[in-house]
Amino acid sequence: MVDCLSWLHHQINNPERIALGVALALALATWPRGVRPKVHFSSQRTEDHRLPERHGHEQRVLAPQLGQHDDFINPFEFVQFMNAAAGQSSFDIMLEAKAADLALARLRDDVARIAPELVERVC
Repeated sequence: MVDCLSWLHHQINNPERIALGVALALALATWPRGVRPKVHFSSQRTEDHRLPERHGHEQRVLAPQLGQHDDFINPFEFVQFMNAAAGQSSFDIMLEAKAADLALARLRDDVARIAPELVERVC
């Protein structure tokens, strides 16, 4: 089964500018009855990468690439996503963050602080 929707890919590959709530509803409607859909959520990396000095090569700085996943989840984007998902059928969210469990723990704390009304829906 293919994944339902990706927040980050929707942001960068949406030439028709379909609203997130509409895109989510359309995607969720494609899943078979009795199968719980999943949605991917990741934030865009915005900071550079520093490659260490190795084998006679100087340290290098690489700019982030469009579509590259961040180490953590931007909690404001996540709240925006959850608000757009209000009223939709149930689905699972797969976080794509390089910091893995640490990113999830931080997101839980951030959501509890900035949008406590969402805590029951996401934790």
